[in-house]
Order: sequence, then structure tokens, then C-alpha cells
Amino acid sequence: MRVLLTFCLVGLLALAQAAPLQGQSPQQISETGSSLLYPVIQQWAAAYKAVAPSINITTASTGSGAGIQAATSGAAAIGGSDAYLSPDDLKKGGLLNIALTISAQTVTYNVPEVGDQRLNLSGAILAGIYRGTITMWDDPAISAVNLHTTGKQ
Repeated sequence: MRVLLTFCLVGLLALAQAAPLQGQSPQQISETGSSLLYPVIQQWAAAYKAVAPSINITTASTGSGAGIQAATSGAAAIGGSDAYLSPDDLKKGGLLNIALTISAQTVTYNVPEVGDQRLNLSGAILAGIYRGTITMWDDPAISAVNLHTTGKQ
């Protein structure tokens, strides 16, 4: 069994009980993926090693995409990702989503035309920015919810 770690659980203790994983001996568990999750995974792996010295958990910060790929291909027992996979992707990869942590996200901007006024961004606008379909601050979608930035009221 391979696991895809995402965001809210108790820790690595439950995961280590899943050994042996995909041809690995019970003493070796590999994790790779999310750079956001990496610091906490490192701490959990070290804490687990202190109570279960015969189990070695190796960790690597390679990015969510690499974590998903490694877990799907079997190159790693645990793949860390910042996002959940769809049920279809989980089924195809033989993976489980296990939430580990909660993370606060912020959007920081520097748009001189806005000045001290607040820039409004909806969920759809943020999704467009992250997808790369909104690439300019004067995009009509942003202007529509920020009339104060266009000078129109």
C-alpha cells in the first residue's frame, strides 16, 4: 500500500504501522514530496525513530508533483502533496489521501495603483491566477470586483 499525505492527522505513527510497504522491509519507509509538509514530516520521522529505532523513515522535499509521482509509481511509500487527489486518481494509483496538517495561505501583492486601498480577489480570481489564466492586475475579472482601482464608481 502507498500513501499520499495531504493536509490534518495526528502524525506519522499510524503510517509506520503500514509497513511493510510495496516490497520494502519493515525497517525502511521512504517519504518524498511537499516542501510545505517537509519540516513537520522531518520532525515526526525523528520522533518516531526515537520510539521505534528499528524503523528508518527517510524524507525528502521534492515538491508535491514529485511526491504524487513517487507514490503512484511505488518509488516511495509515502508521497507528500499540498492537495487532495481525485477519487479516480487515487484508485488508479492505489493511493490513500491522509490529511496531516492545516496551513494558512496568504496572497501578497504590490499594485501601486491600489495604494492603501484593499484589493479584492474572489476564489475564482485566485484560481485563475494560480492556473495562469489571469496574468495581469488589470484583468477584467479583477477590475470588476475592484472598481476603486479603475477610478470608476
